[in-house]
Amino acid sequence: MDFECRKMTKRYLVEEGVPYQTLLTSIVHKYLSGRLVATERRPSNRIAA
Repeated sequence: MDFECRKMTKRYLVEEGVPYQTLLTSIVHKYLSGRLVATERRPSNRIAA
């Protein structure tokens, strides 16, 4: 995850009132329980500089 993506994720979590640690805990729990499913990456909408 690049810096800009992390920054956007943290901003979204603050706006939603979800602690960053809660998100990480949820991801780890889903991974360990086999419920985290990989999906195909979508192309980025960012414009290359």
